[in-house]
Amino acid sequence: MPKVSVIIPVYNVEKYLRECLDSVINQTLKDIEIICVNDGSLDNCVEILNEYAIKDNRIIIINRENKGVAISRNEGIEKARGEFVCFIDPDDFYPTNDILETLYNSAIENNVLISGGEFSYFTSNDKTILQDRNNKTMSGYYFESDGIIEYKDYQFDYGYHRFIYNRDFLINNKIFYPNYKRFQDPPFFVHAMIQAKEFYALHKITYGYRVGHQTINWTNEKIHDLLNGITDNKPLEIELMYLFLAILFAIGSTLTSMNCVNLSINPLMLEIKNL
Repeated sequence: MPKVSVIIPVYNVEKYLRECLDSVINQTLKDIEIICVNDGSLDNCVEILNEYAIKDNRIIIINRENKGVAISRNEGIEKARGEFVCFIDPDDFYPTNDILETLYNSAIENNVLISGGEFSYFTSNDKTILQDRNNKTMSGYYFESDGIIEYKDYQFDYGYHRFIYNRDFLINNKIFYPNYKRFQDPPFFVHAMIQAKEFYALHKITYGYRVGHQTINWTNEKIHDLLNGITDNKPLEIELMYLFLAILFAIGSTLTSMNCVNLSINPLMLEIKNL
């Protein structure tokens, strides 16, 4: 049994895929499997995956028609053989080679079901790892020291990439990603944390998240799924509701001009009030 299964949903990311794969195969924890779910990519991702699989037999490729990132991650969970699973997007990377070994050892030594570290972000043009510890809205991405934290004292919904999860725990508790086009990861993360009740936190950057390289093509379906994802994480803070309304107002004119969706504020207000 591998110690960790790394699950990578792949779709049209040929520009960044090699960097992601290199950061995984070069991890000091060698007893891993790398499950790449090719979600119907139309570029050269398949060729890149096959090239790497020839060189590294830990890479497992699953090819199928496009169904979305949530189903890709869920298929990875189901096919995984590792004691723990983790998730990395194909345009991101692990900032150091000891990430998986550190996460795995911390989980085993502290007898926890979930272990994770800190979040960082970077741009495609500048690979410098960035953090914003002074931003209160980002505080949940950072830990002041190593140690066990009870989720009731943490109450943060984001940054699931930073953690590894015991696979049997996920399967036995039926913890999977809801099939949403947007906001499918916070419900998964919160569900796992609530069931586990606690996790081991590391004062160490364990994930590099790429920003500024893509834009979201908002559609009616994506907005609907975003609402569903938010309601999955009830109870909501009033600030989050107002923030979401502000986002809708900001993108509303663009969506209308694109004929993607006919926005009506009264039904949206009603739906928000009924969360």
